[in-house]
Amino acid sequence: MEHERLVLEKVAGNPFFYNALYLDRLAQVAQVAVNGQIVVVINLHLEAFDRPTRQGQTEFVLALAETYAEQYPVLLLGDFNSALNRDAEGAPRSIQTVLDASGFQPVVAAADWEVSEQFTYPSGMPEFKLDYIFYTPDRIELLEAQVIAEGREASDHLPLLMRWRLR
Repeated sequence: MEHERLVLEKVAGNPFFYNALYLDRLAQVAQVAVNGQIVVVINLHLEAFDRPTRQGQTEFVLALAETYAEQYPVLLLGDFNSALNRDAEGAPRSIQTVLDASGFQPVVAAADWEVSEQFTYPSGMPEFKLDYIFYTPDRIELLEAQVIAEGREASDHLPLLMRWRLR
């Protein structure tokens, strides 16, 4: 198994001392052997407050995932900090960038993202879907996906579950 931790770009407009003390936004890339085949898992946590930075991070991580997808099955997942129902009407949403990518599919159809059972944040009374799993459907078959509501105490976000198998 190989593993890489990538620190994503910081908010350019923040003073240096703010960025020095601010939470790093990361992408964790792991190559995992499953039944003798390598599967790439990219777990991420994107910028929460600055939309242009989050968009840049999204484009970077998506390009990385697309490169791996040329050779391997890929799972792209985590806290994207973007929701269809969160930003002002008409404001660009970085999650749309991933949704528009031709090689990846969300485990829950985008039409269902605004159904309250799909909301993941805040965990106590979820109002937004900020957490997603995308996969390469040409190499991975989705068997099941759900938000685990029983996970409320573990984090400020509800966890996601995906059952799948290699094609």
